[in-house]
Amino acid sequence: TEPPVSAGPDAASALNVTSRNPPTFLTQTEDDAAHVENSLYFYLALKKAGAAPSELHVYPEGGHGYGRCTKPTVPKGLAVCSWPHRAARFLQTLGVLPLL
Repeated sequence: TEPPVSAGPDAASALNVTSRNPPTFLTQTEDDAAHVENSLYFYLALKKAGAAPSELHVYPEGGHGYGRCTKPTVPKGLAVCSWPHRAARFLQTLGVLPLL
């Protein structure tokens, strides 16, 4: 069966991007049922529109619903579990969080 979300670059959320979009941090895994291409298209649309600073992190595995990787059902050691630290660093570069 086809995963639930699989829109092309001319559809989905990429159509709603303007230069006024706020800073954006995207994290996705390749094995997520919501196709990773959607995050790629959205990120590319942000760049094309000249939106605020953005980051995209794509990881090979982790599925969907890994959250902050604190649930016992999330396998230990997944690369995607580095995303909270990367997001904190992104917020630091924006001046939202203090540098540590």
